[in-house]
Amino acid sequence: MKGTGAKRLSDVLFRYFTNAEYEKAKECLRNNKQYEVHLILGIGTESVEHYCIPAKVFIERAKPETFWSLPIRKEIQEYRVRDC
Repeated sequence: MKGTGAKRLSDVLFRYFTNAEYEKAKECLRNNKQYEVHLILGIGTESVEHYCIPAKVFIERAKPETFWSLPIRKEIQEYRVRDC
């Protein structure tokens, strides 16, 4: 389940899933078990919208994407620009 207080699908990044979520959906399909992706919009508001995407749709439509992450939280001060 992925949820947000945002009210519009265009305002959120619901399209990102982990490899584990994808593999679990495939495993459930292979074993005839139910698997669904639930997307909840408007959490904490009066206009909550709930979407339920079946594993078959998730697997058929999902596309791999790659991104780079730079985990430098502790040493970030080393890269601070002081004269600007």
